[in-house]
Amino acid sequence: MDEGVGVAESQECWQEDAEVKVLINEQVNKEEWNKFVQENPRGNIFQTYEFYEIYTKTKRTEPLLMAIVDKDGNITVGLLAYIQHQTLKSLKTLTSRAIIHGGPIFIDKNALNMLMKHYDELVKKKALFTQIRNIYDVSEIKQILENCGYTYEPHLNFLINLKQSENELWYKISKSKRKCINRVINDVPVTLVKDLSNVYPLLKETYKQVGLPLIDESHFIAAKEILAKNLRIYLAKFKDKVIGCRLILLYNDYAYDWYAGASTKNLDLYTNDVIVWSILKDIREKYSIFDFGGAGHPDKPYGVREFKRRFGGDLVNFGRYERVYRPKSLKIVKQGYDLYKRYKRK
Repeated sequence: MDEGVGVAESQECWQEDAEVKVLINEQVNKEEWNKFVQENPRGNIFQTYEFYEIYTKTKRTEPLLMAIVDKDGNITVGLLAYIQHQTLKSLKTLTSRAIIHGGPIFIDKNALNMLMKHYDELVKKKALFTQIRNIYDVSEIKQILENCGYTYEPHLNFLINLKQSENELWYKISKSKRKCINRVINDVPVTLVKDLSNVYPLLKETYKQVGLPLIDESHFIAAKEILAKNLRIYLAKFKDKVIGCRLILLYNDYAYDWYAGASTKNLDLYTNDVIVWSILKDIREKYSIFDFGGAGHPDKPYGVREFKRRFGGDLVNFGRYERVYRPKSLKIVKQGYDLYKRYKRK
């Protein structure tokens, strides 16, 4: 890792009073944390200890795992965040952001205020802002987060119910998309593989096309190593050439659409359509929900939202929360980021 939580900070155990303690990183027991996440109705794969381990092996990324335990040593609330450090060479500056994906997770929501206070004290020294990416309804903690300085912004997603027959799933897909899939499905076979070698080049091509930065390849290598039983890699081919990929994460009853890439030279083969349909058929009998991974702000145009909408899932708006620590710096970085996106598209 390029940077990390300082040694003194990472080993410190805050004690708010005699009844509770805040544990950080390796102080959190792996088995106890995973049990807490798995048994919680808000638990998800992005908050598991395995993702903490993945972030420790991802270049330019540092994790922050925090948990509050009561006097009996039981976890009552916690979260896993990761800080991304990205160097924009065109600006010669370092931009850092913190993401809490699918968290925080809690039993006692009253302890959340204490957790977020300690979290912000650590992260504001390292990141311009924190973004909480909700993947479930967090309305019950809305007031707590707002009191901690977080601002809500709507953000859409589609959830597909897998507890239906293949025929029912098929006819939930729009008629035009079904025609596209039928037209090419015999020419674009989709297979489940264990090899990552074809994946990252396709992801890079896709992210460059839309002008977005992509997390380092070390992230996917670590995920394959640590989450071998929870990660599925799907490849689409045309005449023995790999033209598309999709990475799916599996946890409890959920399948999460994680990353996707496709060759820009073969988009006329409806690669993404065929892969998604093949995945839905493959996972339907073992999982209950397919989480499509986000569909953007409802008031902003987003082509991906239209693509996902046509698969017939349920539209949800769990939104996001954000707290900015350095507004002036963030404004400058956003201006630079717009330049970066235009440069990367060239």
